Amino acid sequence: MNPASIYQQRIDSSLQEIRKIRRRLQYIPWARLLLLLSIICSIYFSVKTADAGFIVAIGLSFAGFLFSGWLDFNLKQKIRMLEIRIEINRQEITAIHGDFSVFDPGVEFFNENHPYTDDLDIFGKGSLFQCLNRSATIFGKRRLAEYLNNAYQFRNEILSRQQAIRELSEKINFRQELQCIFFEKQAEENDLTILMEWLGSDSPIEKQTDKKITGWLKYMKVISYTLPGVTIASITLFFTGTVHWQLPVSMILLQLLVVYAFGRRTQVVHQKITSLFRILQKYALALSLIEKASFNINFNKRLQDDLKLNEQDPPSRVIRRFSQLLNWMDENLNLISSVILNGFFMFNIHMLIAVEEWRLKYRDLIPEWFAVLAEFDALSGMAAFSFNNPDFVFPEVHSGDYLLIAEKVGHPLIPVDTCVTNDFDIKGWKQFYIVTGANMSGKSTFLRAIGTNYILAMMGAPVFAEKFIFTPIEINSSIRTKDSLVKGESYFYAELRCLKEIIQELEQGRRKLILLDEILKGTNSSDKQSGSIALIKQLMNYNVVGIFATHDVAISDLINIYPDHIRNLCFEITIENDKMEIDYKLQPGVCKNLNASYLMKKMGIVLE
Repeated sequence: MNPASIYQQRIDSSLQEIRKIRRRLQYIPWARLLLLLSIICSIYFSVKTADAGFIVAIGLSFAGFLFSGWLDFNLKQKIRMLEIRIEINRQEITAIHGDFSVFDPGVEFFNENHPYTDDLDIFGKGSLFQCLNRSATIFGKRRLAEYLNNAYQFRNEILSRQQAIRELSEKINFRQELQCIFFEKQAEENDLTILMEWLGSDSPIEKQTDKKITGWLKYMKVISYTLPGVTIASITLFFTGTVHWQLPVSMILLQLLVVYAFGRRTQVVHQKITSLFRILQKYALALSLIEKASFNINFNKRLQDDLKLNEQDPPSRVIRRFSQLLNWMDENLNLISSVILNGFFMFNIHMLIAVEEWRLKYRDLIPEWFAVLAEFDALSGMAAFSFNNPDFVFPEVHSGDYLLIAEKVGHPLIPVDTCVTNDFDIKGWKQFYIVTGANMSGKSTFLRAIGTNYILAMMGAPVFAEKFIFTPIEINSSIRTKDSLVKGESYFYAELRCLKEIIQELEQGRRKLILLDEILKGTNSSDKQSGSIALIKQLMNYNVVGIFATHDVAISDLINIYPDHIRNLCFEITIENDKMEIDYKLQPGVCKNLNASYLMKKMGIVLE
């Protein structure tokens, strides 16, 4: 069964479940009405007859009324979760057909000065990030962006991540449940900043060392239990007639005074973090989902093991307990309840101590737990990409001299049924491929197809090819060079700066795959040709491989000088009966047909 059919099957199953629940829901209002009438009648007859049986009936009817309300709420919550699952599956069907616009494009990660992300459409609308992104959390979103920005840095675990992604691709329930948890309420960037700053900050109680803070907490815990104990005892003695009313009242006022003395510090904690309790509940659910999952692949098992603090205190429970503390602090804002709770029990002090003890105990572990969540969140996006594209393959990693073998390779952002694929290979260092072709013949798309699949391969994700063997390597590209009014950079200067940075890094011994589209296109034809030839000659001094797309067929003459290092490839077009045909197939040799004049005529530009 193909992925779209599986998603549709899940949609149909959820719709069927919703219909069943709604049939149950339609009886609840009638049941509540009957229970309400039962309560009223039982009250009436209990007053009239003083029969204890009617009092029992009141209790049972009231309990049934409350239960029916609880049942109504929970069934409606189930419907909402099923509706979310339906929406998630519909989004996946849309993505399979090439429209992934509903997903976050990651525009905040866009960097036009990055070695390749701008040229290869890694971030932004219609980008690779948007295609891969199923991140439910900010952590996962950042981790996915890190993979895409620094793919080469993750080369040592390519095979491990491939296995992890394979396993997660089959765990569709796990992946979609993670999405469901955060579907309606995602953490905002500010929430994460506030939490991390608070975890790493000085104590809100007093700016002292952890050792002094711990000692202070012990001192305050003694007071927080001693004073309420004395207060309750004095109230008890007052009702027995042993002491006068002044003692319990004085104790209540003393406790309120102590709580007031720490009011500002309590308020600081309240303002900073109590608003996070709902999103923390979702993090607890996400961590619990990971803790309970069953994995067979070592990469995933190792991540899961990082969450095993101890069997009695898993991270999900720790986060849930902290969320409950914040909720209690937030609910203590009512004046009357605040006076009662603090006057009798010093409630705020207990909460302040509990929160601070939690921070000191877990502040070094929380980032580690969130890192595990981020990893699963990012891998889940790549797993969905793998599941949605069953014809894509996981690449083979080659060590030793440089090797790239790509059979039936296509651009991963172009739908499979419309994408034209090509075979391509590079064997050995200091190999340069000159790709010539007319306008719109597919040169730039081919460069991006190689570069984008290379990034996916180094991330551990599948690629659009029937076979893909590669040597992990740094990538630099210059396909979409821009001028800058702010920097005072011309188009040509921006190109030179990019090329200078590449050469400087090569001189440091770094090895690269270079993708260039129209070398030095910011200058005149003569300078462009001579400069391009000079650049290629200079690059032959380093351990580098390159693919250069150009309209300038004269550059392909370098094969006569460097037959062991230069290969010529081309995309051809045909123009017959005033109609242009492009097959987008890569061929050996040099392009023979150009189309600039033809396209200008089609646009109504008269040529002499």
